[in-house]
Amino acid sequence: MSDPAPTCTAGMPWQDRSRPAEARSLPVRACVRAMRAYEPPLEERTGIRLDFNENTRGCSPTVLAAIRSMDGRDIAQYPSYRALLTTISRTHGLDIASVLLTNGADDALRVIMDACVSAGDTILLLSPSFSVYQTYASLREAVVRWVPYEDSFAFPFTSLQDALRSQSPRLCIIANPNNPTGTTITPQALLGLTAANPATLFIIDEAYADFSGQTCLSLPRPENMFIIRSLSKSYGLAGLRLGFLVAAPAIATQLRKAASPYAVNVMAVKAGIAALEDRQYLRSSVKEVIENRSWLRAQLGVRGIHSYPSEANFLLVSNSAIGRRRVSDILSSRGIRTRRFPELGCIRVTIGTAQECEMICLALDGRDSRGAPDAGTLLFDLDGTLIDISASYWEAIRQTVTQFTGRI
Repeated sequence: MSDPAPTCTAGMPWQDRSRPAEARSLPVRACVRAMRAYEPPLEERTGIRLDFNENTRGCSPTVLAAIRSMDGRDIAQYPSYRALLTTISRTHGLDIASVLLTNGADDALRVIMDACVSAGDTILLLSPSFSVYQTYASLREAVVRWVPYEDSFAFPFTSLQDALRSQSPRLCIIANPNNPTGTTITPQALLGLTAANPATLFIIDEAYADFSGQTCLSLPRPENMFIIRSLSKSYGLAGLRLGFLVAAPAIATQLRKAASPYAVNVMAVKAGIAALEDRQYLRSSVKEVIENRSWLRAQLGVRGIHSYPSEANFLLVSNSAIGRRRVSDILSSRGIRTRRFPELGCIRVTIGTAQECEMICLALDGRDSRGAPDAGTLLFDLDGTLIDISASYWEAIRQTVTQFTGRI
């Protein structure tokens, strides 16, 4: 991170430079052909899955009960959204007219960009951040400019202010907390940025906000601010793809024109209502993540492994060497999946349960789940406790005496 990320047009960081000639003849837009496909998690991932920031505790039991209560008629009918919108509005104190349901937070990004960004518009992104921002910018044929995080991954507030003034972008996307760094900026500072740059639209991605306790939802929102929320992380509904965006009511009305009328399925609706109403489960889940995050970071430090401060449900960890092996390789060999960021020299580790965090430490210490040394570990006892060295010891004495005295 010592060098600023390059200023570039959309698509360049993920550009596929090995396009075969036949690809250029396909009836697909050039900006799509130039993109590198997103690499999703491997099918049937096994082991301890700490690579995609999922809630490893699972969803609330009330969510499962709500899903089991469904019958064939529920599945056969198109969903009704009024109950879920009302629950979201009540939970967060929002005007129901300002809320738009989306098929996950990614869909919220697409809706906003489809409605508000034209080819050639400038989009300001921070680096590193969520790669899907770049994907949707490329699809809109926008021009992307980058603001790099500081070497410590602290929020680059001054650099961002300068870029907003000099670039006058159509859109600026800020994840708060940021993925993969876990960095945050106060809601008040974000409101200051939007007020100082009224011609720029701001998307505030709050997918991980429940873990930081900071949100713009409770503050007066200017018309140039969009807030994106997800129920994938803290609520444990990643498999159902449920999110929502919040905008000024007049703007939300226009955004609905760019959204699919039935983007959220009926099962996600039922689950979302149950999840939002179980506030106790959310509080306990978030509390556990925060406690485990603090514990794991301290344990990594004890082992000489650097990690960065985080306000999300993950840690960005230096992929340093322990002996001859990298941290990522050690964990992988024990079935612990992490997300690698080789350009940062780091891995991102989801904060799982207390047991899963303990498994990380045992793996780094070369111990199994019972705390015993791994099978196959060689122990050498130079005192002869485990190895009888008496024969070689006396032979060494005999040869030494012979060399210096000429006698045996």
